[in-house]
Amino acid sequence: MDKINIQVEGKSVLVLGGGISGKSAIGLLKKLKSSRVILYDKVYQDGNFDEFFSDSSGLGKAGKADLIIKSPGISPDHPILEEAKFLRIPIYSEIDLAYSFFKGKIVGITGTDGKSTTTALTGFLIQKMCPNSKAGGNLGIPFSDFCLENLDYAILELSSYQLEDSEFFQTSVSSLLNIAPDHLERHKTIDNYLEAKMRIIKNSDKNHRFIVNQKLQNQIKTYLNGYKGQVLYFGSSKNSDAYINFENSSIQTKNFYYSYKDFKLVGNHNVENLAASLLICENCLCEPALLQKSIPEFKGLEHRFQYVDTIQNLTFINDSKSTNIHSLVAGLSYLKKGKKVVLIIGGKAKGKDLEPFMIATQHLDLYVYLIGEAIGLWEGDLRSHFKERLIVRKDLKEVFRNLPEIIEKIDPSFVIFSPGCASFDQYKNFEERGTHFIELVEELKLKTL
Repeated sequence: MDKINIQVEGKSVLVLGGGISGKSAIGLLKKLKSSRVILYDKVYQDGNFDEFFSDSSGLGKAGKADLIIKSPGISPDHPILEEAKFLRIPIYSEIDLAYSFFKGKIVGITGTDGKSTTTALTGFLIQKMCPNSKAGGNLGIPFSDFCLENLDYAILELSSYQLEDSEFFQTSVSSLLNIAPDHLERHKTIDNYLEAKMRIIKNSDKNHRFIVNQKLQNQIKTYLNGYKGQVLYFGSSKNSDAYINFENSSIQTKNFYYSYKDFKLVGNHNVENLAASLLICENCLCEPALLQKSIPEFKGLEHRFQYVDTIQNLTFINDSKSTNIHSLVAGLSYLKKGKKVVLIIGGKAKGKDLEPFMIATQHLDLYVYLIGEAIGLWEGDLRSHFKERLIVRKDLKEVFRNLPEIIEKIDPSFVIFSPGCASFDQYKNFEERGTHFIELVEELKLKTL
């Protein structure tokens, strides 16, 4: 597909959504000399725009724009978008806008869980070979922030919301890490959600490489009709293109035998992320021996099964980024049978099906704290399963008031905060939630010493 350039110089542009992506798009539009930048958001935002309006004054403003840039958080059926379609005003996503001005190669990484870690890891590894590369996207640095830089590679984390909106965005190498029900308030069904994710290969050519978790091989078959590139799989099956041997801590590709014994990230899910990353890097012409040397140097991201501290032989883990059951289960996968664990879960639940969690924790000697809005949805099923080992508390602060009593009673090896829920019932985001957990661990340590 020939690259399309969005013409913005001298144009009046309406940006829908004043969050991180929207503000980044505004900055790019100003650099590209748009004549007028109009921002829509529900609440007033500071920024370098020429005009602002909110819901109360929205309708009728679309006609003032030559084109619209839609932030991923804006619903596809927003009234302003309906008005723009009626008026035949072009609508583009932020990543389409940035892509049209980027001259390097793009690596795109998506999935339900592990996107940020894998994007950061892949960026870290590629930068060892190509220092003139940058990781970003949904990871925290919008593509529009750096699309004008003369980079060799942009390594982008891509959400279903971003991909759903993209029309001509194209990658050289992309990866689908996993799929589990998520964001169904927007996508309605798991099939719609997967369809949005699979848009990552929509405009691929014959030179494209698609790196996929082998567990998804049957699930994605119908979406590969018409795909011209090459699919490469990672997994624990010996016929995988990146074969993970969990017994001897190795990953074997056709090019190299990697050892991950010194990989600092724990859990089988992170080994899968590493396998995906190694396949991506090999297909970006990275030298396998250098990749092997670099594996132990990556320290991971905050709030993703992050080691916090050890207090009197008790290890505290912060996995605040766990915002659904799939990520909760993945994080617990590395814990060995018989280990005594205190697990803190809860927040704003995304669903009621706890069966995967129940099955995944059968081998663990587990006490569970349940907090937040999820109490109303989950307490009944969890009580039936864990009985007196379920402890219900309003929030993290109440958990830490009660925690010394439980520690003395059962002498656990781990206290793991892996909510399996969104944070919005009590916090602005998962970062604030994770930081609060770390602060409470520090307070507990001071009381213990």
